[in-house]
Amino acid sequence: MVATVAEPEVAHAPPEAAHGFERWGVAAYLVVTGVLVAGILARLGGTLVYTLDDAAIHMSVADTLVRHGTWGVDAGVFQSASSSPLWTVLVAAGMAVVPRGDQWVPLLGNLAFGVATIVVLGRNQTVLRPSRRRPLDAVVTVVLVTVVLFLPGLAVSGMEHSLQLVLVLGAVILFQRRAHDPADRGGLPAWAPYAVLALATLARFETAFVGAGLMAGLAYDWAHAARRSRERLARAREIVAVGAAVAVPVVTFSLFNLAMGGGVLPNSVLVKGQGAGSHTNHAGLGPGDIGSRLAADPLVGALAVFAVAYVLLTWGRPARYRLTAITLAVAALLHATFADIGWFERYQAYLIALGIYLVLGVIAEAPAGLRSRALAALLVVTVVFTPMKATLLVRTPQYADQMYRHTYQAGLFLHRYYEGRPIATDQLGYITLFHDGPVTDFAGLGDYDVLRHEPPRTEDPVYWAGLQARRGFPVAVLPGVTSLYATPPDWIRVGTLHIDGPYDGVGRDLEFWATSPGEVAPLEAHLKEFEPELPGGVTLKMNGLAGFQAAAVESRAGAAS
Repeated sequence: MVATVAEPEVAHAPPEAAHGFERWGVAAYLVVTGVLVAGILARLGGTLVYTLDDAAIHMSVADTLVRHGTWGVDAGVFQSASSSPLWTVLVAAGMAVVPRGDQWVPLLGNLAFGVATIVVLGRNQTVLRPSRRRPLDAVVTVVLVTVVLFLPGLAVSGMEHSLQLVLVLGAVILFQRRAHDPADRGGLPAWAPYAVLALATLARFETAFVGAGLMAGLAYDWAHAARRSRERLARAREIVAVGAAVAVPVVTFSLFNLAMGGGVLPNSVLVKGQGAGSHTNHAGLGPGDIGSRLAADPLVGALAVFAVAYVLLTWGRPARYRLTAITLAVAALLHATFADIGWFERYQAYLIALGIYLVLGVIAEAPAGLRSRALAALLVVTVVFTPMKATLLVRTPQYADQMYRHTYQAGLFLHRYYEGRPIATDQLGYITLFHDGPVTDFAGLGDYDVLRHEPPRTEDPVYWAGLQARRGFPVAVLPGVTSLYATPPDWIRVGTLHIDGPYDGVGRDLEFWATSPGEVAPLEAHLKEFEPELPGGVTLKMNGLAGFQAAAVESRAGAAS
């Protein structure tokens, strides 16, 4: 008896397989996202609010760009406040086309890019062919799309990560297909993979890590290529072109930023690079520090280990998905070294997408008898490693509600009573989206002058008092955890928005400060007038001693003069 080995299937799915994956994946994605959006609307009385305030930062920059032709959060003042130039431009285009109901633009964009992700992945795998006769495939497809790839969660975050995900996945797939068969271009021109990679870089600059991984994978091919100079020269050109595809967008954007008086990179990237971001941990760059950041999402760590194992086991032998495996391993390592993991599971989404594409490709290479067991193992592993993602999906309406009860209400208040006047805050987003006028951002995300103050992002009452004297903002809106240490002694807390009930954010209190005694009475009157319009679950707590404190400040000032 002669044993036979099954030939591996083609890398891209036949139409019936792709259509099955698309139907089940898109249906699951739209249903779950629809349930999440319905939950938000029901909880907030028909108002759509995203789970992250960062979505409103992009909307704020986009709105300023559409209405004033300015890139920033304040008309006429350039600020590199967006970490995703491509996403912000797309949101601006959508807001220009849909002047009313423009709060839906980020959601609609995410829905489109989420569907595109499912289509791209479905047409480039052969393992999952969900149908009623293949229930395991159907379950795995639904879990991958909704929980593992977290596409519904990305959609209701209102951010750019669905865009980056589909562009990165598309670029790597194009390079992977070409590496396996130089004639396989997917019906696209030769420059298409580089263009997609460049766009992905403009979606998020972490795409440069993917570029580095692709260069490493192509370098492996170069080192192991036949000793024909023509083949090696072609690989060398690919490596240079990949480097250019990620470097040119970054350098061009940096030069534009510098020419406009900004920094080398967007303000948010510079803040996190300083280690000042509230969700970063870049103080240590040793193996232990990098490993702990990878462990922040166990699925990322598991996929990175799988990629390394695949490379080692196939070293020196033909392997269809080696380029993708090297790309993922390098990108995951660089991401864990220099970027964030977590915060609504969004930063690492592109890495997980590459990992799922790799795992499905490797399963397709396995003997047919092992594939069902491999899929079952994939389902178990992903479920075990993704409890946080499932929890976030369940709590989505709660997170949107928390955003609605704090910065959303503060934005409405400042729009009504301080429109056109300068204000100060460290909470960009809905505040700057609703309020038109000069903004001082103590966090530095929308204020490069504050960002470059030394030491970085200092919570220094003397510095804040100097900012107020120069810029003349009458009020400041700050979380209680910030104001405790940073507010100058002459500022007076007039009122506090306090979130009642279940809450798992940074702080329940958002405080309204008058920066001079003369602003206490107007701010007090405005808050009392606004109080009846506050939603349930948020309480306005007035400072009954604000008037006495204002008198004391005036008395000290008079004695000093």
